[in-house]
Amino acid sequence: MRLWLYRTLTVGIFATSGANFYALSQNPFANPIVARTTEDAKRALTLTLKRTVTVDWIAPRLDQATVSGNIDDIEMLFQLADMHDVIIPADQRAAAQKVIDDANTMTAQIADCAICAVDIQQCKRLSQIAACAVPFELTPLGDLNALNRAKTNVIMGQPVDMLDAGLAIVGLGATAATLHSGGSSLTVKAGASLLRLGRRIGSVTPAFTRVLRKTADIDVNWSAVPAYTIGTKGLDDVVDAAQLVRLQRLAGNLGEVRKHTSLGDTLGLMRHVDSAEDAASLARVARAQGPATRATFYALGKARTFRAIHRLSDLLMATYALLAALVTQVLVFAAGIIRRMLRPI
Repeated sequence: MRLWLYRTLTVGIFATSGANFYALSQNPFANPIVARTTEDAKRALTLTLKRTVTVDWIAPRLDQATVSGNIDDIEMLFQLADMHDVIIPADQRAAAQKVIDDANTMTAQIADCAICAVDIQQCKRLSQIAACAVPFELTPLGDLNALNRAKTNVIMGQPVDMLDAGLAIVGLGATAATLHSGGSSLTVKAGASLLRLGRRIGSVTPAFTRVLRKTADIDVNWSAVPAYTIGTKGLDDVVDAAQLVRLQRLAGNLGEVRKHTSLGDTLGLMRHVDSAEDAASLARVARAQGPATRATFYALGKARTFRAIHRLSDLLMATYALLAALVTQVLVFAAGIIRRMLRPI
């Protein structure tokens, strides 16, 4: 019986060693973290939110938002409570709702919108920015205005904001592609415009601005810009289209966020983006959470939200299991040998 066990362990060690060698040869530690599928990410985020969003968590935040008149926060807290069946005390909900109702009167909306349209920095809500301050910028006219502004600076010998110009070129190129393809480039166009707007209101972080500036460091044939803006020359006459690929990808991720949330929410969510990887992760969260994306970040924060949409790779988990099995077998095998050595002769 002992001989059979010894032989079995020996064979097992060799077999597990071979499996470990194969698993390690696949370099499982190179990409240990992988993105969850959209449905899996949604389940993980829902579970994490359910553990966080309770009456005790909502109550003090709702009181603070009510006192400060922060309608965005009040609406997000209402949304989170409704999503996770949290009952807000009637008097507390009524006080918060009154803040929303007072801001939504016709007179207040007209006055606030007029101020917001003149100075985007004075907009009280992200939804106001979307409705009152940015419709022009989302059209090709906004891109043309930015590109002509850059062209004027070149003629006058003044510094050119290449990031603003690069995003305008991406937006115009995507507009042309959208007209040609029937809409497939619409997300890129929206993302490019939102990035330009986000810079104006301070939503784009310094870290992401550095990434964008590096990406937008492209060569522009400024002499061809006037003809391009009136449609007599193509994008390739103005810039090497290959240089725009990464900037288009970044814009596309932000456009994807807008597609699943809203313009205002996307401008707010940009504050969580510091890198190209963050932009891609934000797009994945938006696909999973839809209109609840901003409320999800409000409740969980950036780190917990991004952690929830990733998991350890299957290959890494299998490698850990094989290593654990090998260690166990070696220890059992060594224990048997030691026992035999210590047995009295």
